[in-house]
Amino acid sequence: MKMKTYGTLSQNTLKNKKSMGKIEILAMEKEEKMMDEIKNIIFVCNNGNCRSQIAAGIFNKKAAQMNLDIRALSRGIVVLFEEPLNQKAEAVMLANGIDTSGLKSQQLKNEEFSKDVLVLVMERKQKEVILSDYDNAQNVFVFSEYNGKSGDIVQPYGKTLTVYDNCYKMIQEQIDCLLEKWRTDNARN
Repeated sequence: MKMKTYGTLSQNTLKNKKSMGKIEILAMEKEEKMMDEIKNIIFVCNNGNCRSQIAAGIFNKKAAQMNLDIRALSRGIVVLFEEPLNQKAEAVMLANGIDTSGLKSQQLKNEEFSKDVLVLVMERKQKEVILSDYDNAQNVFVFSEYNGKSGDIVQPYGKTLTVYDNCYKMIQEQIDCLLEKWRTDNARN
């Protein structure tokens, strides 16, 4: 029998609400409500030409296959000028059937934040920068932590193609967790 999940909490955990604190219950309810309102996702990395592009590419491909009405964008925290996609990231994406035509880095903008936008960063440090530098910042999470996991998705820049491929696989695993979380929550509603 498959255990039904609610956000990052299992049905068994909910049965034990008496042992949960009010803050934990409120956080769970806020996350569930927010997921119902999300219309777009912005994946963010440092320069916006590698990890965030991989994440947006994987998400958009899978969301289209699932007929989801959510679109993912890629942004960078420090984009001085538009740059093409990192060549090794592009090679890994193309090898996995993701269209890379026209992809360029774009700067994250203050006006892109809203209650219906989920912002997922690759590293804890990026979340801290966004929360301190963007007045409108909201719904900002470290990608792995949002999925109930720990750790950063480390920058592969300057490493081998194998490292880029491993980064792709790590991001794909996180996307699969995110989509499963949404599928489970939507089945519940």
